[in-house]
Amino acid sequence: MERRPERLDPADGHLLRSDGTGCATVWDNTLRSAAVPKLSTATNTLHTVVRDPLIPGTRGTGVLDPYRYVQIDPETGRVTRSRQVGVGSLYDTLQMAGTVAPDGSYLQGTVTGVLRITAG
Repeated sequence: MERRPERLDPADGHLLRSDGTGCATVWDNTLRSAAVPKLSTATNTLHTVVRDPLIPGTRGTGVLDPYRYVQIDPETGRVTRSRQVGVGSLYDTLQMAGTVAPDGSYLQGTVTGVLRITAG
């Protein structure tokens, strides 16, 4: 049985799926989700916005970090789609949950308004 550390460093970023009991990790990746991930049961896809470090490979966060919309396969934890939505604190989602609209677009609140992210 795999044990996780008591406290994870938020700067490291971790998005993980457990087996439902909390005892075993199904998958774990190093994405720093900036929003509450949302599962679409219609497409079996996790949707979220992630905050990447300005300088790849570094751990800190800053006001100029880039933000990306990602779709994740909930079975494997692999990113299946990624699209940059903006750079800087104006795109901060404040850990709010987004919404998958009936047309498949993703609506995500930010500090300055709402992003509408489409497949195109």
